[in-house]
Amino acid sequence: LHKDEGILNGVYRLLNDAFKYEAFASDEIYVEPTHTRKLLQYDEEFIPTFDIRELAFHQLLTDSDYRRRMRQITRFGDCKEWVPNFYAHSQINMLLKREKYENDHPEWYLPIMSRYGNLHWGLGVTYDEATDTLMFDEQADAMKDAMVYEIIEVLKKYQDQTIITIGEEDEPQFCQCDNCKYLMEKIAGYQSGLQIIFVNRVIEGVEEWIAQECPGREMQYVIFAYHGPTITPPCKKNAQGEYEALSKYVWPHEKMYIEYAPIAANYDHSFYDYQNSSYKEYIDGWNFLAPNRLTLWTYNTNFSNYFINFNDFSVFEANVRFFAESGVSYYFGQGPHNANTPCLDEMRTFVESNLIYDVDKESYDSLAYRFMMQYYKEAGEDLYRYMSLLRENYLYYQANVKDAYGSIYSSICNTDLYSEAFVAKLKGCMDDALMHIEPLMTLNPERYELLKGRIMAQYCSVYFIILKLYKSMYTDEQIAEFKQNLYKYAELNKYDHVTEAATFDNTYFA
Repeated sequence: LHKDEGILNGVYRLLNDAFKYEAFASDEIYVEPTHTRKLLQYDEEFIPTFDIRELAFHQLLTDSDYRRRMRQITRFGDCKEWVPNFYAHSQINMLLKREKYENDHPEWYLPIMSRYGNLHWGLGVTYDEATDTLMFDEQADAMKDAMVYEIIEVLKKYQDQTIITIGEEDEPQFCQCDNCKYLMEKIAGYQSGLQIIFVNRVIEGVEEWIAQECPGREMQYVIFAYHGPTITPPCKKNAQGEYEALSKYVWPHEKMYIEYAPIAANYDHSFYDYQNSSYKEYIDGWNFLAPNRLTLWTYNTNFSNYFINFNDFSVFEANVRFFAESGVSYYFGQGPHNANTPCLDEMRTFVESNLIYDVDKESYDSLAYRFMMQYYKEAGEDLYRYMSLLRENYLYYQANVKDAYGSIYSSICNTDLYSEAFVAKLKGCMDDALMHIEPLMTLNPERYELLKGRIMAQYCSVYFIILKLYKSMYTDEQIAEFKQNLYKYAELNKYDHVTEAATFDNTYFA
């Protein structure tokens, strides 16, 4: 689906088959030493697990060569298909700017949150229950026409792009007037149904213009199924267990795509587990309403704790299988998009990139182990043990103490989850890793410095936890050393955020 990417991925496939070429990270590429190699004759077809793949880790977003070697694209920046800045959420107020329209049409906007909030989708819409007829007055038409006009102006500017999102705002603010409640009760079910009714009419208006002015341009219009009122599809199961639309009005336009974003899911359980059963039902419902038009926005980090590893080690592979079986064609995983983190980002990028490309080729654990041995070399076993300890601790706590840390906003920096004894084990892994590369100081100083830098980059997470929770357990000299190392390697590796929104610098633990 993404222009030219199939050819590029085919080249990487050929290099891997012929020369064992494999990109482990931006600064770690393996090619089998050889003087000659016969090129292979191919007669095969390979279909990736997902047609389009995108992981929003900061390094991938900022390094196009690294991103291509991981066989991914990005909608951020100069995407070949997605209209720039029109992806995910928050296009409502980009298109119908309050400063442009609100004075003349204050009724379009919700009287909450001075700048944001979603549109009054049910404005001017009436439903005649006796005749099962939906009608739109001048107010409804004016809001729809303005949205059509603004989208057309965007498409005139970006004539090559074929995907545009008309997405709700990031804040879950929706109209609760009597008319919207009535429409939801009778035909729409949820705010998702009202959104579909509105956007369907917008698509029809834009498509009329396309037919006249640029026939042959094939557009895809995406809505974001994101917050509670919009992630729920406007359909239900009947007595036979089959899905039915809540009304004829909530069927998405044939060119409407659904970007499913289960932001509130429990991410240390798979989507096969009962803890996420409602999200499985939602995705089944959306597949019923918009078959083969489902894209995915999922989450791969803890946005409140950029310095502490997020626990999706054990379920990522299962979730890839779940979404592949659910008909998702476009996989987007939002990691720490705006900063590097000391949370095994390079390993996660390698493992997750391979799994969303071909989930049947190799397991998460096998990929993780291969990565550790190649990237950390003499210290590979120690870093693999470090990852395994993190995973096992989360699983133990989840099964025996409290199943409460699967949210992408969970407060995971605490003495229950990270006990003093457990943090000492993590520190021991890092100290063992440094010990195992010591012989390289004389044998291969360049390799030593490379590996020390990579190890210390991950040590930053352990230092951070110690300084947050256990400063009193160490001497002043040790604490000073921990701070010095943390600040030094955080700066070197651009760990400049402690959360998605809060910055980190060398005064953080002052």
